[in-house]
Amino acid sequence: MTPKGNALLIRMGPYYMTQAVPRAASTLQEMGYTITILSLDKSGDKHDHERVNDWEIIWYHHKYKSGNKISFLWAWLCWWVWVIRKIYRGNYDLVQASNLESIVPCVFARKFRKFTLVLDIRDLWGMACGQSYRRMMRIFNTMERWAAKRVDGIVLCPAALERLAEYFGKKVAQSIPTVQVLNVPAEDIAGTYSPPPAGQIRFNYSGHISYLRNAQAILDLASEKPEVQVDVVGEIHDDKLRIAFEAIPNVKLYGQLPFKQAMEVFLKANLISIMYDSSTEIAIISTPNKMFEAMMMSRPYIASSNSFPGITAEKHSLGWAVPYGNSRALIELVSELQGNPSKIESAAKNARKTYEKYFTWDKQKANLIMLYNYVTNGEKIECFSHAGWNKMLGTVLQNA
Repeated sequence: MTPKGNALLIRMGPYYMTQAVPRAASTLQEMGYTITILSLDKSGDKHDHERVNDWEIIWYHHKYKSGNKISFLWAWLCWWVWVIRKIYRGNYDLVQASNLESIVPCVFARKFRKFTLVLDIRDLWGMACGQSYRRMMRIFNTMERWAAKRVDGIVLCPAALERLAEYFGKKVAQSIPTVQVLNVPAEDIAGTYSPPPAGQIRFNYSGHISYLRNAQAILDLASEKPEVQVDVVGEIHDDKLRIAFEAIPNVKLYGQLPFKQAMEVFLKANLISIMYDSSTEIAIISTPNKMFEAMMMSRPYIASSNSFPGITAEKHSLGWAVPYGNSRALIELVSELQGNPSKIESAAKNARKTYEKYFTWDKQKANLIMLYNYVTNGEKIECFSHAGWNKMLGTVLQNA
């Protein structure tokens, strides 16, 4: 195949820790692009350059102190300078950046390099900072709106599109070609489900392990129900929280794992935890990848009430919703399910059926290809209005 062009994908973090960058890289590669990926290495273990799946991976090495705002912002500045230099020295036709920390340097780089720029919105910093960082949240909010006005296309991962239209404002929502590509896995691991032995449940808690992700309720569950095995997959930056988990015999800590290894642990579970703080903006609009991974692998999940995962779970009987932070409600639900394994099995079957109907990667990938063709080739594709977005392409989640 004659190369269609050079594509650059950027993520300020290990590119393989979620499927967002790999699946975009694979899609562009199938379309004829050569692939380069810029990624951040905090461990210092990576070589500067790697070849993976015929992609060129370029690592930027920088350590910063988690929780230290000065160190964190300095890391951003160093990362921006590095990204701009890489774009200046390269020759790229299409650049796709994940989130605020990577899109800002790309916008600046367009001052001296011409390329098509796509913003892949996974997490919104202006919503995710929380109420304790109000000034920083306003700064990030302003930066996100500023950057979004200066791109050629947007990939929206979150579900509540009307909330995003309000957040970015009319200029972005009415003028930028946009597709919704939900954060489903690129590879369909169609796991079968086996009910747990009588009275036993294996519970999976993965992702960002923190008190803001309902860690206290998980601790309370594990402490009161010693027969429940709790697998905790992800980094724990809070020393107090890590020590609390380590003190409970039926909790197994795995640390941060690559996607495939994390999925191996996932498949051992009977129930998945997706309990984010549903009072925050980011939790309301988000569609966590754990939700789709659970559905794909026929695993029912427990989510926070009023969140998108919780609403989906109850609507399709593929899981359960409990009030965020209510340890007693979680413990009582798990106790009920221990005595009714048939409920877990029924929810597991519904999870897979719902995934196949609405959420497979083939459905999402078609939208992504449509955007790439629209913004690079000027391919004539009919736009339509949906939830405040006037130049929406492809299909969107409406009935699920």
